[in-house]
Amino acid sequence: MTEANASLSKEADSLEDAKVRLERERESLQQHISDLEESVQDLEARYQSAQNAMTHLRTELTQRIQDRDEELETLKHNSQKTIENLNTAFDELEAKHRAEGARWKKKLESTMGEFEKEINGLKDERDDALKVAHDSEDQCVHLLNELDEINHSLQEANSALQVSVQSAYFAFLHHIV
Repeated sequence: MTEANASLSKEADSLEDAKVRLERERESLQQHISDLEESVQDLEARYQSAQNAMTHLRTELTQRIQDRDEELETLKHNSQKTIENLNTAFDELEAKHRAEGARWKKKLESTMGEFEKEINGLKDERDDALKVAHDSEDQCVHLLNELDEINHSLQEANSALQVSVQSAYFAFLHHIV
């Protein structure tokens, strides 16, 4: 029995040591679980904080996108209005320039018609002047021919007169002598 007691005592010591060791392991595991729970709570808090930050960021980005969309829509509307105004101004300017061009064309055509009338009148005057000049030239040639004939007749008359004067002079001289 002593041996059995000693064996039991040894076993009890061994169990006591195992109990102490298991108790320490349990405490260590509880501490580890407690640390893990704190870590989990910390991670959950961080996760919740990150989730809140993401929600805030998503809300902010959604608002920014909505603001940008509104700005773009306003810009698009204003641009369309500006384009419409420019097109209207362009159409008005084009119509004005077309009317001005038509007015100038009509004025130029009228001026060209007047110039053509003046040119035709000047051509008629030139033709008349050329005809008068041609007629005058023909008349001048005719007068020159007549003048030549008169000069020729004068020379013949002058020659005849000289012959007559000489004959009369010789007859007079002959009569005197």
